[in-house]
Amino acid sequence: MSKISSILTLLLALTLLAACSTQIPPVATDAPPAASTPTAISNLPDQPAEETAPPEPGRFEPESFAKTLGDYTLRPTDLPNAYRVPEDGEKRLSNLGVIQSIGEVKGKHYIVATGRVDGWYLQLERRRKEEIIPAVMESAIELFESSDGAKLAISPEWFQAFQDEDHPPTWIEDGCDIGDECLFYYYQSLDPATNVTNLEYNVAFVYKNVMVWVLGRGLDIDVKSDYILNAAEALYQRLEQAS
Repeated sequence: MSKISSILTLLLALTLLAACSTQIPPVATDAPPAASTPTAISNLPDQPAEETAPPEPGRFEPESFAKTLGDYTLRPTDLPNAYRVPEDGEKRLSNLGVIQSIGEVKGKHYIVATGRVDGWYLQLERRRKEEIIPAVMESAIELFESSDGAKLAISPEWFQAFQDEDHPPTWIEDGCDIGDECLFYYYQSLDPATNVTNLEYNVAFVYKNVMVWVLGRGLDIDVKSDYILNAAEALYQRLEQAS
């Protein structure tokens, strides 16, 4: 037994000696750190917002003014004679209506180029045929984002009277002085069947960021230029008071 115990003791000693002689590999200190998600920096100064042009001073504010456009078309009370609004004689002139009226391509280009917002139209009919006044009076107003857009709308590039090469109007140079810019012109036609001459006077003017158009038409003996000019002046005065 003493011999066996000596052998076991020797084997245990050899095992402990082998364990002590085994080296643990060192931990590498130059290994790259593990990837991590960067933390957002919250105390940086605010970045400047993209610069936009300030609203044009003195303009009619588009969002609120668009709700009252109908107030700036001719009403029977604006004229010295008796007129009435016929059935379907009043309507909104929306951008969609413009596109449907003059075509999709031209309409879209007009709206984008001028910054058109909205519009309104009103027609009046003479109540008494014996009166020597226009049989029909019409007026319309268009609202734009800026006065530059309104002036572009009345320019030869876009205004309808300049576009009709087959039926151009007769221009009356320096015929009106209303608003910021003003156009005055007329159309005259002869009905060969009745030998009656029809006449139509038109006034279009720009004031700030709106364009107003007024016309009066009927027999030539009924339509006088001053009547239409006075009607346009009445609308201008109303706009001026509103501004």
